[in-house]
Amino acid sequence: MADEWDPFGDPADADPSAESASKGYAKVELPTAADAAAARAEEEKLSLEIMQAGWVKAFDNIKAATEEAAAAAGFHGLTGTGLDGDTISFATFKGKVVYAVNVASR
Repeated sequence: MADEWDPFGDPADADPSAESASKGYAKVELPTAADAAAARAEEEKLSLEIMQAGWVKAFDNIKAATEEAAAAAGFHGLTGTGLDGDTISFATFKGKVVYAVNVASR
């Protein structure tokens, strides 16, 4: 049985003939170091693209939230302290003419 192909032997000794294929053996091509390096480079490129897309999305979300907060923080989004010490929401003055004066009092 020295002629029989050993599936655990040296791949260079593999017999790709029909006889070995009928026994369920197949010659497998292993990736080269260059193939592995190219695959790693592609994986790193995709990872970087995914991270960049995430950063862009996060930046867009922050920008949208900031713009929304700025719009809400217009005059009617502000609060102040009345002379009696109570907090006054300027939203209560929506639709009214308001004349604001800073009297610098406590």
